[in-house]
Amino acid sequence: MDFVIVTSKLMILLECNNLVGNIEIDSKGNFSRTIQYGKRYWKEGIYSPITQNERHMEVLKECKSEEWNAVMGAMVRMSFSSFHKSLVVLANEKTYLNDRYAKKEVKEQVIRADQLIATIRRMNAESKLPKSTKKEMLGFGEKMLERDTGERKDYAARYEELIDLVEAEELEVTEKEEAAVDAKTVVAESVAGEQKVMTQIEEEPAMMNPTILEEVQMEIPATTGKIICPVCGGELVLRTARRGANTGKQFYGCSSFPRCRYILNIAENLEKSDTSHSKK
Repeated sequence: MDFVIVTSKLMILLECNNLVGNIEIDSKGNFSRTIQYGKRYWKEGIYSPITQNERHMEVLKECKSEEWNAVMGAMVRMSFSSFHKSLVVLANEKTYLNDRYAKKEVKEQVIRADQLIATIRRMNAESKLPKSTKKEMLGFGEKMLERDTGERKDYAARYEELIDLVEAEELEVTEKEEAAVDAKTVVAESVAGEQKVMTQIEEEPAMMNPTILEEVQMEIPATTGKIICPVCGGELVLRTARRGANTGKQFYGCSSFPRCRYILNIAENLEKSDTSHSKK
């Protein structure tokens, strides 16, 4: 049971539903709801909250009748509906209730949250039962609490736990986002640095000893046709300067760049090598 309201004349069992969508009740007491998804509408049948609360009423009636002998128990069952009433409250303020075709007894049991106080007053005014004293009302409430043997929940503590959980999840998401941004920054800086170094190499090829090309070529087996980097052992790749004073000139750069920045200026080395041989 969601709530039990003890008044001076009646005991009301309250079933609260926070239903989403527009609720419709037909002439047979069937419940359905229509939910909007963007520009589309989806209609589906739902379990009757009236039937659910009727089961609560039956459980309470049996509990009360068991407190007496067979004769008194039968009298309690007969008079139970006079003292106990069922109400279904639609707690979602945005929910629209269409009960145009519903039967009168169904309309009287299903109300919106803002109609609750007025409905309780009306039900009390219509009842012909004698009024109970405040002491008697307190006794009815205490008996109901005695029957509630389930573990009571500390909703305030649960709320605090949920807040901590949400904050922890938000912090974790923030840390991941910051780590991703930092990683992107590091990668961007690394790429920018490599591009800068590569630009400098292409613009200003290093001056090497004229005999290096010959010495390196002597170390390479004739079958491979590759030029090996004398610094790291990697393969030298033919490149062309695209910027600066040496634009268009070719040179060999190490394929392990940027780990190895060894380069070989082909044009100037060969030119100096040819000059040296002619002098000889």
